[in-house]
Amino acid sequence: MLNSRICQIEGLLIDSEIKTIFVEQIKDLFKTNIPEVDLIFDFLYFRQRIAKDKPLPGQELQNIQFCTQLGEGLGKREKILYLLIIVLGRYLYTRILLFLEVKQPNIYKKIKKLEFLFQLLRFGYSLKFIAQGQMVNTLELFLIGFQIKQIKENQTRELDFELLNRTLIWGVINKLFQSLLFSSSYLVNYCKQLFFMTSFLGTLQNGNENGACFVCNSAIKAMITRLEPCNHTFCYYCSKSKIDKCPQCNQQIEQFIY
Repeated sequence: MLNSRICQIEGLLIDSEIKTIFVEQIKDLFKTNIPEVDLIFDFLYFRQRIAKDKPLPGQELQNIQFCTQLGEGLGKREKILYLLIIVLGRYLYTRILLFLEVKQPNIYKKIKKLEFLFQLLRFGYSLKFIAQGQMVNTLELFLIGFQIKQIKENQTRELDFELLNRTLIWGVINKLFQSLLFSSSYLVNYCKQLFFMTSFLGTLQNGNENGACFVCNSAIKAMITRLEPCNHTFCYYCSKSKIDKCPQCNQQIEQFIY
């Protein structure tokens, strides 16, 4: 049986969030906002995951992976279409818009209006996905011919905190690179964070702050996150289990401290 709609959506959202964190930190590090940064990351993602027919980190966490409409592994057709539409297509579209915005503002405005119509079409497809829950929840991937299947049958999701640590650790590594450009105190601080976030030791910083996570009941919290003003601590993703209130005391959240 196919994983729930929530697992499918969460899997794609986690992968999107990982990409956003990585790309934005690279852009901030080099003080640039060129589309080539997104292109390089999208191509690396394609090469390591799509081309090799492996689940993305967020998909692996939710026990799902891309497949063809027949439920089989990705073929050459699907991989080539992904490369042309998702990787190169997004880059070329962004580059064209940047050019038209400066050189042909009238054409740019017309294209933005067409883009709004496309967003409405995507919204309509999302409603269809919510109603049926059988296919991946983005229109582009559906047009390529992607579907989603379970990695392990008879299991809804794989809550793997080692996987969480491996993905979240990239945030610390990026900060480590940034620290090399500033001062030794930053370098020492981020080296400590990197050491304590390895999959061998778990997240042990600050004595694991009050023991097990209230949401998942894990003794080792994956990237401790503290909520203010109540000061309760959780795993990073567990802290997001409620949008605006603490999962433990139901108090209004004013700030997330990582």
